[in-house]
Amino acid sequence: MNTRPLRLALIAGLYVCFVLSLFCSASMLPDRVATHFNGAGQADGWMSRSTHLLWMGAFGLLFPTFMMGIFWCTRFLPTSMVNIPHRDYWLADERRTETAAYLTGHSIWFGCLMQAFITGLHWMIVLSNQQQPPKLPLFWLMTILVPFLLGIAAWAYFLQRHFGSPEMCGHAEERRPVTF
Repeated sequence: MNTRPLRLALIAGLYVCFVLSLFCSASMLPDRVATHFNGAGQADGWMSRSTHLLWMGAFGLLFPTFMMGIFWCTRFLPTSMVNIPHRDYWLADERRTETAAYLTGHSIWFGCLMQAFITGLHWMIVLSNQQQPPKLPLFWLMTILVPFLLGIAAWAYFLQRHFGSPEMCGHAEERRPVTF
């Protein structure tokens, strides 16, 4: 099953939701925004509202895009710069295009995880700044961190499974590829 349209629609939707959340939350933030919190959840770093929105917007749009771009570049990078299991097999000339396409597609799922996590971080900052003094409850952090880490674990599992030993799973031409 080709999930490319789903992946592209999901990442585009997450980018739109992120940008909309920045605009919608701007008026909810104080002029001086607590942006960093210590282990007890107390604010210990501050930014102006405009600086926070600019920094968060740039980070939220550019970092996931940058990470997906790195995976896209695997089609051009020397084999020695690509770190996947059994890379000599998977990056052989006859499989390199298929491998690069898989890595690029798989990276979109990674970008979705990152975008959702960054959006969650922004809303955590917004909600934390609604309290006086600003405080970040550990529960809020865990509600976005645990699903993000579980998603990364699943993402890594499927990546490892796809690039498993060619001897164990048969040659790429003989097995049905896992598509993302």
